[in-house]
Amino acid sequence: MKDKTAKTFDGSACSVWQVIEHANTYFEFSKLFTDKLPASIHDLDVAAHRVDLAAASATNRILALELYLKALLIARRLPVPKEHDLVKLAAALPDDIRKVVKTQYDERNKASVVVGRPAALELIFSSGPNLNEKEQGILKKRGVRDDPSLSGLLVRNKDGFISSRYLFQIPRPNEITFFTYEHHRLALLCSVLCEGLESSLPNRPSSYQRHFRF
Repeated sequence: MKDKTAKTFDGSACSVWQVIEHANTYFEFSKLFTDKLPASIHDLDVAAHRVDLAAASATNRILALELYLKALLIARRLPVPKEHDLVKLAAALPDDIRKVVKTQYDERNKASVVVGRPAALELIFSSGPNLNEKEQGILKKRGVRDDPSLSGLLVRNKDGFISSRYLFQIPRPNEITFFTYEHHRLALLCSVLCEGLESSLPNRPSSYQRHFRF
């Protein structure tokens, strides 16, 4: 029986809670890789942390973030842009929501910095038959040197769902392509959005259950 209290959007049969559940599923899948990362950047090992798993993790984590943003729009009964651009999705949020999200993200980001712990991975893709010794450092920690703010994170990852899926197609013959997977900060933002939705939305279905911790 259809839940008459569940609000739908854009003619979709999905309610906001169903969108959140989908986002949770994608995020949980991404954790299968990131939960296995070592506590120290000095312990990163190419053989133990395959670049293909990291790329799959990035695709699913960024998609989860996209859906959490869209769930916020659905909750406010606002139009949902039919695209993946994280910057445009965030810009579509009401000012009051953006301010709360920014404040909470900044607080969690500042409090979660751990020296020596990998917060981002640099994924290296090559179209050549072999990688030399330098290029074999496929999974290595690279400090996020860019703007650490929420806006900076969104700008760097705005097309991440698309680019992370096609990394293997990007390199030209004998070229190297880099993709920085900011798994830690992406997780922080997902946690802010998901937990905010869970605590503020009414009509929480009895069947809803998040099976992981951020």
